[in-house]
Amino acid sequence: MTCLDDILADIDAEPIQPEPAGQHPGRAWKRLASDLPPAVRRMLETIRIPGLRLAALRRAERYVLSGSVREDLDAARYRALWRSAWSNRNAETTRAIRLAIDQTLKDVHIARMVEHEAPYCVPTEVRTARVRDGKLTVEDPPSAKPSFGVRSYPERTPPEVVTVAARTWRSRVRHPRPPLAWDLTAGSGTVQDVLRCNGGRVVSTDLTNNGNGVAKLDARNLGCCPGHGQPVQTGHFEGLVVQHPDMVFLDPPSRGVPTMAELDRSDDADRDLASLDRNVYIEIVATIVSKSVERLAAGGLVSLLVREGVRNHQHITQDSGVADAIMGALAAGIQVVGHHEVVYAHAANQVSVGSARCPMVHLLLGRRATCR
Repeated sequence: MTCLDDILADIDAEPIQPEPAGQHPGRAWKRLASDLPPAVRRMLETIRIPGLRLAALRRAERYVLSGSVREDLDAARYRALWRSAWSNRNAETTRAIRLAIDQTLKDVHIARMVEHEAPYCVPTEVRTARVRDGKLTVEDPPSAKPSFGVRSYPERTPPEVVTVAARTWRSRVRHPRPPLAWDLTAGSGTVQDVLRCNGGRVVSTDLTNNGNGVAKLDARNLGCCPGHGQPVQTGHFEGLVVQHPDMVFLDPPSRGVPTMAELDRSDDADRDLASLDRNVYIEIVATIVSKSVERLAAGGLVSLLVREGVRNHQHITQDSGVADAIMGALAAGIQVVGHHEVVYAHAANQVSVGSARCPMVHLLLGRRATCR
């Protein structure tokens, strides 16, 4: 099996081999799907268009088939390679499939931009994201259209949440400009994808590093990385440095199983916020938010997405009051700028978590104004 990092390094250099001419995409997918592990099939079927689904499969095969092409293998060998990849290197295979889906859907945006010579912009349903009666309606993932971040990433940050946060920040500053932000729980990179559409720049970090420009950092250690302004001891740091961000995004995982560290087979399972008990979880999240507010630029905001539930795979036990408990544990001088209930209009099946979603509350927090 080819090294995943080598595949990622070459993914843009080598064009994807097209499907045979005259082949009906829907029938071709049905034939190939029977040879794939069920979990792999479900991940790829989050793409509703069969032709794009086949393109994502072809990308993933670069990793699984170790450089061979599907047409050179008999059905038994093809099934055996997929079965071996899923059984023996589940975490890396999952990551390869997620990135294949992500890149395929982003290519659609790029192709449309070149074809129509139109500027790249946030899709209409995200630009027009509105909070009505205290509720923000989202889809996870957006149906039948390219997506921000990695489409199949469990508990990904809804792009509508990022858009509402950015719009609120612009309303608070005297001279709006492209924002500089931290994303402390970057996961699949949804925040950086959305903000880049408007010229923004993001320092993306997470406990589990899934690539896509996401550096490894425990959110509890915010400020302790070169991108947050910590001096480097040797050499020179070439990446983006933001000491005082306009926005800080924090989307802690729901408590329970599976944790992202378990899904990625990371060595940091004991540090995953999802593994903490309720009181410790609330205390740590409140501490991270309080430290983030201290680092904000003037007029800055912390966007906190609270998942009020405990997960046991596809079963969720609601845990109302987590957001209120976190707000009660915040340091003095922090103001609640926005408080929205997040409602799902659509939730697709995802590996290990199904279509179940934890109830969510979106909080926008900033420094309390002081009288002079």
